[in-house]
Amino acid sequence: MYCSIKNTIGSLNMRENTKKDSYEYFGKGFQLGDCGIKFLSVTENLHGNISCTVGLVDNDLEGVGHTNLIVAIPPNSVQLSIDKNEYKEKEEIVMSCRALGGRPAPTVTLYLGNDTLATSKPGQDIVNHNRQADYKDNNKKVICKATHMASSKDDAKMTERNLIIQFRPQPINNLGTINKFGFFEGVEGIITLDIFANPRPSKLAWKVDNAAPDLGLYYPLNEKNIVMNDDGSYAAKFRIYKVSREDVDKTFTLTATNQLGSETYNVKISFDPTPKEEETSLGAGSIVAIIVAVLIVFVAIVLTLFARTTGRWCFAAGVPAQGDKEAGGVLQSSDTESADKVAAVGAGQHAGIRIRNYLRDKINSFKTSSKVPTSEEEAKDAEAAEQKTAPPTASDGVVYAELELRKPGDTPVIRDDGEKTEYAQIVIPAQNAAKV
Repeated sequence: MYCSIKNTIGSLNMRENTKKDSYEYFGKGFQLGDCGIKFLSVTENLHGNISCTVGLVDNDLEGVGHTNLIVAIPPNSVQLSIDKNEYKEKEEIVMSCRALGGRPAPTVTLYLGNDTLATSKPGQDIVNHNRQADYKDNNKKVICKATHMASSKDDAKMTERNLIIQFRPQPINNLGTINKFGFFEGVEGIITLDIFANPRPSKLAWKVDNAAPDLGLYYPLNEKNIVMNDDGSYAAKFRIYKVSREDVDKTFTLTATNQLGSETYNVKISFDPTPKEEETSLGAGSIVAIIVAVLIVFVAIVLTLFARTTGRWCFAAGVPAQGDKEAGGVLQSSDTESADKVAAVGAGQHAGIRIRNYLRDKINSFKTSSKVPTSEEEAKDAEAAEQKTAPPTASDGVVYAELELRKPGDTPVIRDDGEKTEYAQIVIPAQNAAKV
């Protein structure tokens, strides 16, 4: 078997033991049919087509394979193109970023500040982007950057340029009135408004309640005293020599003008401290806490209603046992409310026992009365038993049981007829009693 490698620098006859300074044999051996080459040092002149020819010494047939070897090199530079030096607000900006000399094509990206505008497609070394000029983009950097597989992130090619947007003075907020806090009565106070405009305001006109300010009380700083802040805004100031309570009720008005237009700002001052951000708005943590608190209260109400209805937990002493319900009696609310409710559990249990005992006696009397008398003597006995067990105020289907609410061990007190007495009304439907 023989093996031959051809590339841009010539033809190389490979053997299993071939090993040179720049290349060596690569494979598992001729017996397994492997014919390969390993370049120990990659240089740019290796870039291009490479072929491998394999054949047998005693055979005229041979095989040939081809591939394209790409030697990657980073781009030499990048070009940023912006069609104009300055733009007015809402004009269209046309920009382009291109990498030069990279192989294969690098990834090209356009940025505006920290925001990504556009990224090139695979295999392309250029990217284009159009956008509308916005005043917030003024002085932001447009960055053209190319990254490549043959270079590190730190070695990426990059160029940048500042956007210049011209615009009229902009509103500070959408509320109509600007509130300024932290003023003190009897001392000097300064109203400061940070105005975004480009070019800078050429005129500042202050008024107090729609009238020219009294220069004995106020000192309005004009456009000559305006100062540019780090964020590109301009600080317009109005000095109050000695703040009074009347100033709190006044409206201070500023009209700022440049070559592209004007904007009017209405200001109110206050002795109140500047509100903290966390006090003026609810964060996610506060909202979650409120929701959890509402759920806890809701669950507590549901459990309380459930316990009261079913006679569980702290409501267990005041509800009749299940056996008493099955006996056919239903306890209802009392006809009269006692002036002093007895809250002791022992007293409630004692009263409940007396009611249940009386109820059982009444049911037994119904069972006895439901039997048909077989003789005149049995009928008289049944009538006497019914008169004995019925309370003095009994009526059809209604029984009144007198409750004596007291603690266990107390001596019963016999009350006069004129005293109020607590009653529990027990309704026993006639049809149900007949079935007992």
